[in-house]
Amino acid sequence: MVTVRKQTSHSPKPVHHRDRCSSISQELSRTRLIPRLPILASKDQLLVMQCTRATIKAFWDSMQEEAPLPERQRNSALPPFVRQLSDEHLEMPSETLPFGHCKFVMRRTYIEEELVETPAIREGGGNNDAPRVTMPNFCENSMQIKKSKVYAYHIAAAHRAHFNLKPDLNLPLLQSVAQNKLGSNAYTIMHLCGNKWCVESDHLSVGTKIHNEQQTACHRGLQSATPHDGPATSQGYCRHTIRCWTVLYKGRFKETHHWV
Repeated sequence: MVTVRKQTSHSPKPVHHRDRCSSISQELSRTRLIPRLPILASKDQLLVMQCTRATIKAFWDSMQEEAPLPERQRNSALPPFVRQLSDEHLEMPSETLPFGHCKFVMRRTYIEEELVETPAIREGGGNNDAPRVTMPNFCENSMQIKKSKVYAYHIAAAHRAHFNLKPDLNLPLLQSVAQNKLGSNAYTIMHLCGNKWCVESDHLSVGTKIHNEQQTACHRGLQSATPHDGPATSQGYCRHTIRCWTVLYKGRFKETHHWV
C-alpha cells in the first residue's frame, strides 16, 4: 500500500534566485572557499587609502585635462597628466584589444623656458619600479605629511573604487592591501595588462601575491613574443582557465625581459 503525503501549509516556500545566491555565498564563506579579507588598521593601508574621497577625486581629475600652462620660472615642474596610447604605439598593429589601450602619466617640466614632456614609465634612476607622483595637500584626515609620493596606479585604483567600482576593484578589497605585504596570500594591486606603468583602471585588479606572481610569469612569456609570432594573446605561454593577456607596445613603452 502506497501512502500519498498531502502538501500542507507548512511546506517549504520556493527559493528565489537572489536568496539562493545569498545562501550559496554564505555556505562558501563558511567552508572558507572564499578567503576572508584581512582587517587592516588605517595606518597599515596604502597611503592613497588614507586620503579623503574628495582629495582623490580632485587630484585624479586634475590629471585628466591639459589645463593652460601658467608662466613658470626655469627648471620648475608642472602637474602631470594622464594620456592614452593608440594603435600607432602597438608592436603588433593587428592585435585585438578587448580591454582597450593602456594609459600612462606624462611629466612636464620647464627647462630653460622650454616645456619638456616625459612619459613616466619608471620611477627614475636605477629604480625599475612603477612611477610615482606627488599628491599635494595629502591626507587631510591623518597625521601624514602634507605632500607625499604615491604610486600613480594606486590613485587610479582608488578613484575607480570610490566612483565607479567593479567586483575585483572596490573599497573593501583596496582596504585589505597593506603597505608592507607579508606572505604569499597578502593582497596586492595587479596589472592585468602586464605593463606596470599603466594607470588604466580597467587594467587593474586586486589579488593575492601568489596570483600576481603566477600572472607575471605568463606576462613575461607573452611579452617575449615578436611580430613574427603573431599577436601575443594567441601564444601558448598561459595555461590558466581564465587566460592572462597583455598589450605589446614598442619603443619606450616596451616591457623588456632578460631571461636567465
